[in-house]
Amino acid sequence: MKLTLNRRAEPFMAVAGSWLAADEPASSMLLGVCFELLSGPRSEPGTEPRFVTVEQSGEILMVGVQASPYGLIVHPRRDLTASTQEALVGHFSAAWEADGLALANILGPMDLVQDLAAAWVARRGGSCHARLRMRLYSLRCVAPPPPRAGGHLRRADAGDETLVKRWFYDFSREALGDDSVGAAHGTAHQLLWAGEVYLWQEETVMAMVAQARATATSAFVGYAYTPPETRGRGLATCCVAALSQLLLDRGFERCVLFTDLNNPVTNRIYPRVGYRARGDYYQMALSTAH
Repeated sequence: MKLTLNRRAEPFMAVAGSWLAADEPASSMLLGVCFELLSGPRSEPGTEPRFVTVEQSGEILMVGVQASPYGLIVHPRRDLTASTQEALVGHFSAAWEADGLALANILGPMDLVQDLAAAWVARRGGSCHARLRMRLYSLRCVAPPPPRAGGHLRRADAGDETLVKRWFYDFSREALGDDSVGAAHGTAHQLLWAGEVYLWQEETVMAMVAQARATATSAFVGYAYTPPETRGRGLATCCVAALSQLLLDRGFERCVLFTDLNNPVTNRIYPRVGYRARGDYYQMALSTAH
């Protein structure tokens, strides 16, 4: 096996871009992050992304991107045998350690990231646990929910920034277990000024959703949030359905989203508007031995 590390997205995408594009929506998370890195500002020193390709006999077995704030995101070839995955995990862990690289989080298909995390802990000591358990869904055609009289989706503007920042923080704390105010507010500000945050408006603003990232063919829907006092009314369903239709109308082939596997409500409501499950993904958190 051959492991290649890059610090720039361009050479990585030259090798793996078409391979990843052919495997959407399974690869959409990693590919969307690559698009962000290609078009976004340069990273601060010490936080530069790393791009990894693992090949055997000229065939890609797995690719990965390590970028803040995601940690390492991995995407494997679909038809890996158990023996090939075992060899891949061992080779990757040894090579990553030999290059002196750290691992704090690994996100990807459930079985693979559990194996990678266990192999890393076996080499370096410490422990690992599933920080996030998610299900990937994709949609090509919206099944509209029953309309709500007087309600509509609108793009958030500068006057909504205080509310949007508060709701992004509430979403991050509740859904992701992340109570970093600065990170939530920074993401909210960035997406708001990119025109990618939307609000469900009735007499007052009732709920929120956003386009989180995109590839050439897929748009990620995320940050669907309804405050506690307006939950149970179908507002998140209306938000997600309306934004998904808007994105399809703009020319995207599909919309993609993640749900929390521990939240039975989201895993029940989004299939009702046309989303179909595509696989389970974990983010494994790693702690090193002291």
